[in-house]
Amino acid sequence: MIERFPSKPNCCNKFMLLVVAWMAFAPPITREQTVSTDIAITLDYEVLPAQANFSKAAFRFWSPDYDRPIRAIVVLIPPNDRDGRPMLEDSAWQDFARRNRLALVSCYMKGRDTSESAYFEAASGTGYALQDSLEDFAHKSSRPEVSLAPLLLYGESNGGVFDYFFTIWKPERVMAFVVNKAGGGAHPEPDPASYGVPGLFFLGLKDTEVRIENVTRIWTEGRKEGALWALAPQPESGHEFSRTPAIARVFFDAVLNVRLPEGASQLRPMQENQGWVGDLTTHEIHPATPDNTPSLKDAWLPDETSAAAWKEFVISGTPLPREPVTESSVRRAATQDNAPSPVAHSDAMASPAAPQTAPYVPTMTFDVASIRESKPDSEKGFIVGGGFAGSSSSLNLSNQSISNMLAMAYHVSIYQITGLPDWGHAFYNVQAKSDSVADDKLATLSKEQAELERQHMMQALLADRFNLKTHWETREGPVYDLVVAKRGSMLHAGGSLPPSADELKSFGDRKIPEMYQHGDGRRGYELIGHDCHITTLVGMLGSLMRTRVIDKTGLTATYDFDLQYNQSSGRDRDADPTIWPSVPDAVEDELGLKLEPSKGSVQMLVIDHIEKPSPN
Repeated sequence: MIERFPSKPNCCNKFMLLVVAWMAFAPPITREQTVSTDIAITLDYEVLPAQANFSKAAFRFWSPDYDRPIRAIVVLIPPNDRDGRPMLEDSAWQDFARRNRLALVSCYMKGRDTSESAYFEAASGTGYALQDSLEDFAHKSSRPEVSLAPLLLYGESNGGVFDYFFTIWKPERVMAFVVNKAGGGAHPEPDPASYGVPGLFFLGLKDTEVRIENVTRIWTEGRKEGALWALAPQPESGHEFSRTPAIARVFFDAVLNVRLPEGASQLRPMQENQGWVGDLTTHEIHPATPDNTPSLKDAWLPDETSAAAWKEFVISGTPLPREPVTESSVRRAATQDNAPSPVAHSDAMASPAAPQTAPYVPTMTFDVASIRESKPDSEKGFIVGGGFAGSSSSLNLSNQSISNMLAMAYHVSIYQITGLPDWGHAFYNVQAKSDSVADDKLATLSKEQAELERQHMMQALLADRFNLKTHWETREGPVYDLVVAKRGSMLHAGGSLPPSADELKSFGDRKIPEMYQHGDGRRGYELIGHDCHITTLVGMLGSLMRTRVIDKTGLTATYDFDLQYNQSSGRDRDADPTIWPSVPDAVEDELGLKLEPSKGSVQMLVIDHIEKPSPN
């Protein structure tokens, strides 16, 4: 459950739900009821204030009926005491949401007493109210991912101050925020964790002096500590907002592409040297460099497109011309599985096309390698594990099967591998390494490039020592959708379960893996996760179910869990109650998740030829 108000835990239990238009007082929506993104739902929720910092907190939710989980939520907050719920009817925001598979939430918040309890102080009540509304919208829309989805916060005037307060309070929840010409008043000391959340601060150069000073002061305090924040002064403008939302959407677009690219399950961090900087004096823009130090004359932007938009805006006060969004591009973005975002953006910059970047081609191999068959004692149990040591080129595997090594080398799940001979189920211990030059090269590469190199090193090792030959095929067949069960997720927050005594004894000074399996197979096996990403669990479930498992949980954090299961689902548990449940039953009973049968395509790695490893 999401934490409630500190003063009265039950003050949000009463609410009023209005389902607008055709959804009036209907039961929760199911995926079978609608499939078209032309149909959108709108839900309303109002919190009774009790002893919080507001006299009114009402929220409106809008989302097309996507066939995949919502990636994130744009929260639109109006100026002080205004009803901002109609803001989500803006076609530009709706187009932006459809294009990126987002939902919109708009707000109407009023303070109890503006002289002593401002509504924009999120931790004093309104932040809890927003979280409660998302929890309710998740239930009523049958979209569990909504309750924990990352937030893109856009606020005007004191709505922008709320964004800032909320980001300081819950930085792990916020993907990016926009403070659009904030009002005056006091503000809290920023939490250093919020410095890593990209932020855009607008100010009007003809606004009141106190507003200009307030926005500049907040931005300056963060920027001098390395905050990933941009200041965007608008010439010839006061306290009006008609031209700023377009730039905000360009900013959000850029951050979304880096922090939550298609297929990612959690927010990725951003660094100063990943972005661009704009000089507040000369208005020139350029890429940030590794030795860039935070400067109070530089605005930080997430990419070149947003930097170009910032430059045009601070010079002319007007966004660059928009490109049209076609109906087909909107439909494609909302319905295609794993499809890239369309080129046409409603707020994209009309700039020359960037040159195509050639794909990275890995070339590295191991210098020496030792491969020996291991014969673990199944009666006593054994641990299968290992991998590359940190960011180096050194590989150490214990009790790994050929299928596990193929899965690592080709970045596939075991169910995607077909054609292995009977002896392919033997276990091996592998030690391989390259030299310090290889380690130095890996250190200069991006995370994705380094991963490609390590996969190539393993592929080359398998080809050399096992004489491996493969090809790829795409096959249609049964798959599973992983969803949150009706009772709700039973996963524990990452890091909340300390290592057991057995784990401390087994792993010693070594880091405990994100996820590992052990057991003797008599009752079954135990799958243990520590700070485990949901994508890692999904990959393992695919291996256990021997087919593709598609993540539709909407869960984006890391989790601890202990899953006890038996793959021999036909065994009679009534006759022997010590036998652990089948994988689907265990997943639902122990994790609060559910594997639902479905149909889909699966890419298969076909083994054309493989031999037992050559001698060391």
